[in-house]
Amino acid sequence: MIANKHEKQDTAGLSPAATRSLAKVPLRSIGTTSVRVSALSLGTTGIGNYPTSVTDESAFGTVAAALASGFRMFDTAPLYGRGLAERRLGLSLKDIHRSRIVVATKVGRLLVPCASRRFSRDPGAAMFVDPAPFDTRFDYSYDAAMRSLEDSLQRLGLAQIDVVHIHNIDPANHGEKKTGQMFSACMSGAYKALHKLREEGVIRAIGVGNNSSRMLQRFADAGQFDCFLMAGQYNLLDQSALDGLFADCGKRGISILLGGVFASGILATGSRGDAMYGYVAADAVARRRVATIEALCARYHVSLPAAALQFALAHRVVRTLVVGCVTAGQVIRNSAALREPIPDGFWDELLGSGMVDARSPRPASARKAVAR
Repeated sequence: MIANKHEKQDTAGLSPAATRSLAKVPLRSIGTTSVRVSALSLGTTGIGNYPTSVTDESAFGTVAAALASGFRMFDTAPLYGRGLAERRLGLSLKDIHRSRIVVATKVGRLLVPCASRRFSRDPGAAMFVDPAPFDTRFDYSYDAAMRSLEDSLQRLGLAQIDVVHIHNIDPANHGEKKTGQMFSACMSGAYKALHKLREEGVIRAIGVGNNSSRMLQRFADAGQFDCFLMAGQYNLLDQSALDGLFADCGKRGISILLGGVFASGILATGSRGDAMYGYVAADAVARRRVATIEALCARYHVSLPAAALQFALAHRVVRTLVVGCVTAGQVIRNSAALREPIPDGFWDELLGSGMVDARSPRPASARKAVAR
């Protein structure tokens, strides 16, 4: 386990700019654990070659920009590029003092060599361009979780991982019947493995990474989790998690690490014709809704990405926003957007307009939101 005594010590491997940034970044606790993260975390789908292929040098530059911008947590998974993202992340962080970063990965898929690249059906893995030559095999057993974690440590070049999520037990991926079978196998297998490792101090927090708030609620009822990594279901276009999951997580002390704040693209690019929503081309209804929000942004001279980020971070259970940046430029723009001043009148009008659920928490000033 990483000792707190290192928090203010070695800055080896950090540039002067990154050292200054980390020193200024307010940290936020995950659940009741000792894990503390910044308001923005780097999701590594981009450096795993989604939605396009990037070079090693570009991937290293993205991670370096995140460090320089004060990002503290780095979220990855064996799925991302079939091991490519973990390998690139490990190389990017190899000279950074371990106390300065929080690394999260996931279990649920084992990677097996596949020289032919005739991969088995896995829609999640198929999203990545030019992946590493490994096939994916779903396995939520105790032994598979242990093996998966050991393999991730090798790819990352680390001796310890801070946060480990159970990944992608979701009806959208597997259907209801198979999802139920996987859930049962997981709770008697992978969950017990992670619970044991947390008790021993080998990992610091356990969670679930999922797109389904209904499944996250099921996990919350069945085990003792510190956090959930949820993609979507709380952003400017969708507040469906507001009532059930978020309310329950608040009572249980489970933190939300929130992805999907740009709804897979449209809340960053705006309502243009090629906008993406839910990983597919946005339909006319979604584009009209975003165009209405864009018009409000224009009246108050607010950027759409700033509104999207600051709205999502305002809920008390949301401890960090996991943004999947592909380039260093995206990292820098997101960091600036989170700190962009937004007039109080903008939030008053947005929350009173019917464009979002009026019960959504009202964002504080940008400075206070980051520090909360």
